[in-house]
Amino acid sequence: MPTWLAKMWLALLLLLWAGAHCHTVIAAPSGMVWEEALHEISLLRETVSATELPAAPASALTPPDLTPDAEHALCAQLCPGSPEHCGVKFIYGTGTVYCCTLALYVQGSIGHVCADSSQPHLVPEAALTSAVQASVHAGSIDKPTPAPLPNDRNKTDLAVGGRYALERVNQVRVAQRLDPIVWNEQVSDGVLYWLQYLDETHLFMNQNLGQPAKPFPTGSVFLAEVVLSHRLLPNTSIAEAGRACGNALLAHNGSLEIMLGHYEFGAVGILKRRTGLQWLCSVSLGKLFGYGGTSFSNSST
Repeated sequence: MPTWLAKMWLALLLLLWAGAHCHTVIAAPSGMVWEEALHEISLLRETVSATELPAAPASALTPPDLTPDAEHALCAQLCPGSPEHCGVKFIYGTGTVYCCTLALYVQGSIGHVCADSSQPHLVPEAALTSAVQASVHAGSIDKPTPAPLPNDRNKTDLAVGGRYALERVNQVRVAQRLDPIVWNEQVSDGVLYWLQYLDETHLFMNQNLGQPAKPFPTGSVFLAEVVLSHRLLPNTSIAEAGRACGNALLAHNGSLEIMLGHYEFGAVGILKRRTGLQWLCSVSLGKLFGYGGTSFSNSST
């Protein structure tokens, strides 16, 4: 046998012997060690079960009732340089927040953002309490009452305002050589229904695109939504509120990107909140399925 082959066999045998006689040794803990460990775990469980999460303050769970005058005075205090651009909004679980940049947008499902992409600020407790007391002393607010469902005339008026908003959006789309968004009545009903829900529950969030509050037209898919809240002057007309909604949808980079997206139809809704100077504004957008030639009746702006 050649010398090199003998050396190789010897090395292999040594490796096999080492593998058979080497193993990892784990020292088993003594009974005392196990008892101490179990005792520590028991104490940890008791500590966790006895720890209570801090309760959310009442101001984060109960929306304030503010008269327009009280809200105006609050905005003058919070945004002295631009009170006309102040927006005050109650967000359940967070409290009453404000922006000094006109509008407050829903930022997906994780938070909210001002028109300049900054984070909204909490209204100081003392300032909010003073505004609420001023509203109560004014005698115009007793108890919040459920908002009645709009009658056909109100729905028509609000739809007209929504059309003004979509007309403003379409002006910008056409200038960018994009097809205008086609108005759809069924989508309009769904947008208004969602805004009513937000107003009555004081929530401020997007719909679930996969399961909207109202069904989307058959043969189409719900692809995008923007919800925002902004403050308008008293006695603002429906047409003015609609145009302001359209401008607000175009004012923020996130919503502007959506407004200039490749969507085919949709609707814009506006709704004045029951108290204060805030208006809700929302748009829902979709497309037809690309196959099968399914279509539905609609009317263009």
